[in-house]
Amino acid sequence: MAPNTVPFEIWSLGTDLNDPADDVRLVIKVQDGDAGDPFATTDGKWTQAANGQWEAIYAFSVEPYPTTFDATSPKYNKKQNILGNIVIDGDVPPAGTVIRIVGFRPLEAGDAFEFAVNASNAQDKEAAKSSFDNITVFPNPYFASHELEQSKYNRFVRFLGLPQEATIRLFSLSGVFISKLEKNDTADYLDWNLTNKDGLPVASGMYLAYIDMPGIGEKILKLAVIIEAQYIDRI
Repeated sequence: MAPNTVPFEIWSLGTDLNDPADDVRLVIKVQDGDAGDPFATTDGKWTQAANGQWEAIYAFSVEPYPTTFDATSPKYNKKQNILGNIVIDGDVPPAGTVIRIVGFRPLEAGDAFEFAVNASNAQDKEAAKSSFDNITVFPNPYFASHELEQSKYNRFVRFLGLPQEATIRLFSLSGVFISKLEKNDTADYLDWNLTNKDGLPVASGMYLAYIDMPGIGEKILKLAVIIEAQYIDRI
């Protein structure tokens, strides 16, 4: 295979798959010799690695289609990228093979869609029972911090999938009572700020969350909390 060539063409078939008038040939780029990938070459060829995979293929819409190409291809706007990171694994299909990739079905004249949105009902306890298994805590384990926290002064874990009314009692694995949380609102979550009943930060360890949901049931969750070393940064 000569440099700067590939043994195939890529076309965009437009909005009408049966009308060749809106077909557009795309410019092909190959991910050649990227740092850290298995292709230790920048030879300008479409190369197959030892694991059987060929270099990734990208296709761009460029109008008009170029009649010549430089040794080094220019950078294209991401908006021109029609296909990205297509990888062929194994033998290349024989000459004459046509592969059609359909990314989405565009809207057409006469299309109609219907959907219904039911009003939320925080009092529907039967529905709450059916989603009982969805109740969980995030993150678990809690490891020093997570992306939802705004700073180290507002640490928390979040109990998710809760009904309108819920009481959460937290205990250590040895059975020592840690804290009690009450919920009576339409939100489906409740946060624990990782403090005990006296408002002091809890230590690293395993904790049990006993969740009582009136008229629905009870659930016990186990969560791990790992607190980073504490330093005095203000007086």
